[in-house]
Amino acid sequence: MELMNQPLTGQLGSRLIELLKVPDYHTLNIVVAFAKNSGVLRIKDSLESFRERGGIVNVYVGVDLGGTSYEALTALLLHTDSLNVVHSEKSQTFHSKIYQFLGKEEGLVVVGSHNLTAGGLWTNLGF
Repeated sequence: MELMNQPLTGQLGSRLIELLKVPDYHTLNIVVAFAKNSGVLRIKDSLESFRERGGIVNVYVGVDLGGTSYEALTALLLHTDSLNVVHSEKSQTFHSKIYQFLGKEEGLVVVGSHNLTAGGLWTNLGF
């Protein structure tokens, strides 16, 4: 298990970029409440490199409360294999934050408070 005390002991964005280079991982599943271009654009090159070597990137992103931008959805559509938009018609908010790497022999799941935004990946406090 790896604990990250963002930003004091590391940043999830930097860690994701490192993990996308690990050759054993073949799939990345991202499940987040919000995505902004500020976060997507910082990892898009790493997502593309991962996909170029055969990796698959699936994203589920919420659009409630105006936390996800149109620009982020457009960028994700270009740099992922599947983009799934989650919206609740009720008074509920899709609020998950999960990054799951799958490999032949092992996997890694990151669960926390990290949306796919610049703040969520690099500067927000995440104890």
